[in-house]
Amino acid sequence: MSAVITLVNTETHLFAGIAIVRMANKQATIGSDLKSTMLAYQQSLTREVAGPIANEKTSLLVSGTVFRIASTMGPDGTSYSVILRGSEKTIFTAQSARFPYLQFTNPGDSVNIRYMRQMESQIIPMDDFSNLTIEHPLPEQPSTK
Repeated sequence: MSAVITLVNTETHLFAGIAIVRMANKQATIGSDLKSTMLAYQQSLTREVAGPIANEKTSLLVSGTVFRIASTMGPDGTSYSVILRGSEKTIFTAQSARFPYLQFTNPGDSVNIRYMRQMESQIIPMDDFSNLTIEHPLPEQPSTK
């Protein structure tokens, strides 16, 4: 069970953010808005269930070509949403701080994404990300001058 709490600045009495507290261990995830806080909370659950490194029993690996990628900047950093070609109904999300090469990813890039097996949602937090196009670039073509 978890609790969603609205945070208020004690001096100004204005909205200061959202906290989601997991009651089992009293761990809080804090963010500036509900969407970013919920994504961070899902990622913390992923790490808690899978441990430091996800394995084949707890996660799935999907390989594909990026169809769309979008970024959202906020006080908690930059969040990225990735849609793979052929899986247009699934949106994979992650923070750029966790996967530095994510910010250089473009449509058409080949990627590997690992995510939790039990996640049954249209929006799925990434447990691991690698851009194969950047890590293994195609050889340069000779110029035609």
